[in-house]
Amino acid sequence: LDGVAFTPCATPKSYANLSEGSHAFEVRATDAAGNTDATPARLTWTVDTDVPVPSPITLNVAIASDTDIVESTPKANYGDIASLTSDGDEPTGSGQDAYALLRFDLSGVPAGSTVDSARLVLDVTDTTSQAYEAYALEKAWVEKQASWRWSRSGSWWEVSGARGATDRSPQSLANLTPDALGRQAFGLNTSGVARVQGWIDGTVANNGLILAGSSNTDGFDFSSGESLDASPRPVLRITYTPAR
Repeated sequence: LDGVAFTPCATPKSYANLSEGSHAFEVRATDAAGNTDATPARLTWTVDTDVPVPSPITLNVAIASDTDIVESTPKANYGDIASLTSDGDEPTGSGQDAYALLRFDLSGVPAGSTVDSARLVLDVTDTTSQAYEAYALEKAWVEKQASWRWSRSGSWWEVSGARGATDRSPQSLANLTPDALGRQAFGLNTSGVARVQGWIDGTVANNGLILAGSSNTDGFDFSSGESLDASPRPVLRITYTPAR
């Protein structure tokens, strides 16, 4: 090892606690007559104890499931529609609400990663100048079963419209004012980033988001995960730093 005198050894041979830097290991054979190989086999390598600092990565996390829940049609499910709505007055003049539910597949984010930021990206097809809020859903729901009254077959929301304390988080995770057509990104606040981190870490269940604005009188529409073209579908754009 590293030019010291040859000594008999067995195979395999291992070394521990080598100093940082380059090293060389040579092996030569001697036959029964005492003839020694003049060209030993040689392996070189470098020990580097500096752990590289990982760079942040931005990932567009795909939508896993989405639907509308609509107060005026409380038993209806909208899990197969290509356009979703959030509105505080649907149909117009009724004062009734419609909310959008979205959940994203976070399996592509490596365990142990640290979330630096998160943005909800929507393809807006009908605008509004009014602000809407995104809340974390606390109760599990099923895309093709959820309605204004229940989260899934046989399981009611605590309060219809997922408005109960066990249905959604009390604090808003993001503010949305979708006042322009096309692709728009809405940043999640500190609570929102912390919630996404919890989803990735598995400390809280990933039940996704609800977009709501019960006092609003002008709603907005956006493309859903059922859009035939993948490009306008909702994504959760996460910037994260992988674990060392």
